[in-house]
Amino acid sequence: MSTSLEPSAAEYGQALWDALARALEEATPGLGGLEPLREPLALVVGLGLPALVAGVLAVRLWRRWQGRRRDEAPAAHPAATAVRRDPAEALRRALASGEGRAALAALWAWLGRGLTAAGRARWSPELTEREWVDRVRAQDPGWPGLAELEALRGEVVRGAYGPVAPTVEQVAALVPRAGRLLDGDGAGAPEGGA
Repeated sequence: MSTSLEPSAAEYGQALWDALARALEEATPGLGGLEPLREPLALVVGLGLPALVAGVLAVRLWRRWQGRRRDEAPAAHPAATAVRRDPAEALRRALASGEGRAALAALWAWLGRGLTAAGRARWSPELTEREWVDRVRAQDPGWPGLAELEALRGEVVRGAYGPVAPTVEQVAALVPRAGRLLDGDGAGAPEGGA
């Protein structure tokens, strides 16, 4: 027996168990031939009820956590907004309004759509720049424009995700490079982009 005035965890648990057994005996006085079920019933109620409450709590916490993760989802890829419109037109507008990052996203979307139309590899705004270049490389590893596409990808990544937004002049300097990749495929540079 403990000399402490407070009950130990085992004593507390035993007291709860005894109270549950007494409550079940009072609630089920005339079980008749079902008297042997009293102990398993006490076990189910004594362990099952707390487990059920803990499970419901866990599910609620999980849903709340998932909801917050959805709310904190990153913003859409910059090229996704440019794709909703004509990328060449979006490029002209972004350059005219002085929006360097928007112009860069539109440039990449324009290049991606143009090379997709030329049969290079299917571009999609959900792909990262690296994923798309890897697709082009996998489809045609000997394509002469592959090195320039990789270099252009590096410029786009630095400008789109770097700490300093590119100027419209820097993006405008990339337009002829992208246009050269599209030459011969029927998709020249947008007017006013060079």
